[in-house]
Amino acid sequence: MKVYLSTNVANNQIAAETGSKPAFQAKPNVNKLNEEVAKHMKKLPNALIYLGKNDGEIMNTLVTAGGTAVVAPIFIAGNPFSKETPETKWYSAMRQPISAIIAVAAQISVNKAYNNWIAKKASTGGFDRADLRAMPDKGYLKRIVKLEHPEFDKEQIKAEVETRQIIAEKRMLAKLRNEMKGKDVTIDSLVDIDALNDARKQLGKEYRATHEAEFVGMKERKVEKLLKKKIQPEEIRNRAIKNIENALEVESKAKFEIRELAKKYTNIDEAIEFISAKAINNDKEKEIQKSILDKLETMKLYEESENLKPFSSVKNLGKTYDEILHNVKVKKLLRVNTANAQKVFKTYKNELGILVSLATLPFSCGLLNWAYPRVMEKIMPSITKWIHRNDPKPILQPIEQTVSDKTEVDDIDDLEDLMEELGGLDDD
Repeated sequence: MKVYLSTNVANNQIAAETGSKPAFQAKPNVNKLNEEVAKHMKKLPNALIYLGKNDGEIMNTLVTAGGTAVVAPIFIAGNPFSKETPETKWYSAMRQPISAIIAVAAQISVNKAYNNWIAKKASTGGFDRADLRAMPDKGYLKRIVKLEHPEFDKEQIKAEVETRQIIAEKRMLAKLRNEMKGKDVTIDSLVDIDALNDARKQLGKEYRATHEAEFVGMKERKVEKLLKKKIQPEEIRNRAIKNIENALEVESKAKFEIRELAKKYTNIDEAIEFISAKAINNDKEKEIQKSILDKLETMKLYEESENLKPFSSVKNLGKTYDEILHNVKVKKLLRVNTANAQKVFKTYKNELGILVSLATLPFSCGLLNWAYPRVMEKIMPSITKWIHRNDPKPILQPIEQTVSDKTEVDDIDDLEDLMEELGGLDDD
């Protein structure tokens, strides 16, 4: 399978490759499976899944705001021990939801901008310890795809994001393999936290199986504490190294064997038949045989779907087993580095996000003090007078007298003439 990489990617964006497919033997995408299951679930579980995928300062803000807007007003307005007037209680209680709305609007908008910035920075190699160029952040790629292809629907955007992640890994893998030519990839450099966790679980399971009497009637929490004491860190690391070496051997021998089969057969079915008929003597050979058959089956399906010749999708990883083993190690190294970078990126995103939120507090508090009385006048006009009860009262100015206290004689004469015209004045 040939991959053509673009070197002219504006703003460090990853160019899409038409027809790119995932590498053979890709591990099951658990996140994708969860998303498919979530489609058939109700709103609450879906909301919880969304919050789980988008944890961090934004989720903390939403949870805090929910409690502030709903729970706090109930206790403030209905406090039976408070001697304040009902107006005072309600005025104080309504401050909470208004405060929550302003906080959510300010903090989420700021944190969203921060998350977008840090995702772009990590995805384009802006951080040494959080370099995600081999697996760019999905949110970052999604924004790029939407800008470049506004006509794409949700599924097309998702597919394009996955394609660009695959291309990014292939590009960084080619770069790393070139850098690591002639250099040794040590097993220690391939040990990550996931490998250590898997080794710890294996050793714990084995210890429990051989010391069942020690755990009778013991709660799981105490079991974990006991296993932590019994299993030493050195044992865990040695087991992790052993697991990695075994996985590298199986992968490398399977790849080497497939390249040897490509030299002998022109048909993948013949190669599958040959491997299936081989006599297997031990578990290691069975594991290698299974890996070969799985890879051949996947290769056959892919090449038939793309109308390619048999074995034409096999990449050149070297002519000897040692060369292939070296390239397999380099790929493992890239994925370990990426996994470590993702953990650092998550730490940057969550912990630095708290500082970003704190920086918005002066602004949001000032906005609250300005908006709160004005909003209350709109939603509760009946307490407008109460809101302004402490405002200084206006001083009433005396009304200037516009009519003279002195009545002119001419005015009286005019009045008498008018009365005579209307019927005369009474003698009294």
